[in-house]
Amino acid sequence: MTNEYFSMTTLAGGDVARLTRSPEIQKNKAALFIPPQYEGGAEVDGQYSRFIRTILDEENNREIAMVSPYLEDILAGDGELCENIFYTMLAGDIVRAAPPNTRIMYQDLINEWIRTSDPDIKYLEDLADTVRLAQTTRTYEKTICAIGEPQILFNDYTTNHTFRRIEERGHRVVYAPLSEYMWMLWRDCTEQINGGEDACIAKQRLRRLEDHISKIHTKLGGEFSPFERNLNTLVENADATMGYYAGAFGRYRGGAKLLGDGPNVDGAITVASMYENTGIALGILHPAFADASTPPVLNLTFDGTLNENDETKVESFLLYL
Repeated sequence: MTNEYFSMTTLAGGDVARLTRSPEIQKNKAALFIPPQYEGGAEVDGQYSRFIRTILDEENNREIAMVSPYLEDILAGDGELCENIFYTMLAGDIVRAAPPNTRIMYQDLINEWIRTSDPDIKYLEDLADTVRLAQTTRTYEKTICAIGEPQILFNDYTTNHTFRRIEERGHRVVYAPLSEYMWMLWRDCTEQINGGEDACIAKQRLRRLEDHISKIHTKLGGEFSPFERNLNTLVENADATMGYYAGAFGRYRGGAKLLGDGPNVDGAITVASMYENTGIALGILHPAFADASTPPVLNLTFDGTLNENDETKVESFLLYL
């Protein structure tokens, strides 16, 4: 009610409205997939699915189902479902790694692949190889790592198209991969499972997902891959800087990715909702472990209002890198 999180506002006001007005959805059964986290604590994303369900009911859209499994449970649940979800995230990361003016083409190819084929890693490897070749023909002035609250980071509207404008100026934006976000969340979760069959299954699947990322990283090539060379480095960096901090991928967004061994970047821009708890906490904690090995960081927050100061900050940041 207080519009605390812009990510919540855009989900309720934009995405849901678009879905409920779609003639195709009105004719066919549909479901919204909005998974929460156990470890979110007070983070509002744990309430998203319940809030959206209430809105749908109030607008007499009860035929639209809500699918809301906890993210932490997916790894040890249905194996095929887990793998397919991960393939989808990897596919999106490959699209983001492509040159900006080719992303729609690659997205269309992936949509057709999903509709007509059984998901498999080989197709994604071939696609990543094609993206690498496309990137070798491009030159960029500076390379920027983009990281933050996923619901803000991966929605150009919520960032007021900040990263699109950076790319239009001839710079490269390396988006922190969503599949890597999830791999680290699941990696932390496996450490909390007290033995038994679930723990064994989870660790086996985690190794398989790690292998998938490694294959895509290799195909994209070190220069054009957004992934870490060694995923376990993420955990080591988080342990050394963030300790037991948890919530909204805070360990990944804070100490892990910014200190990682991924692509060489000139600087990093973090994005989050204006009042997101994790974004505020990381802004306080980051100076305590920032050193010469950490790229310069610009923290941006968004609440839906147009702010010329943000554009000025970005221009100055890029100028002085």
